[in-house]
Amino acid sequence: MSRYQRGDVVRAPLPYMDENGIWRVKFRPFVVVDVDGVNDNITVSCTGQTHKSKNFPGISVLLDSDEGRKMGIDRDSFIYCNTTIVFVNKDIIRKIGTCPLMKEICEKLGYEYEGDD
Repeated sequence: MSRYQRGDVVRAPLPYMDENGIWRVKFRPFVVVDVDGVNDNITVSCTGQTHKSKNFPGISVLLDSDEGRKMGIDRDSFIYCNTTIVFVNKDIIRKIGTCPLMKEICEKLGYEYEGDD
């Protein structure tokens, strides 16, 4: 069984290729949107810098907002709601917060929302 659940904000490695064609890794926050307890897979929505928000569907979260504080982010962020990434549970480093925007994220991603509000 996974130690993470929908709505957790986790930090995990994201590999990318730099401008010189070299693979690098950056550690980013992700919002858990689905957990597969059978295969131990965690589906997450990626976060990034807010300046890209005009190009993709998603939600901007300010560091100093109530949502930003609950999520444990360390800078203004943008939650991408156009795609998800799947991690194996063991690849996630740790939980850093909880996302209070799950209803909106799930609706934008086309996931069924099973929350309290």
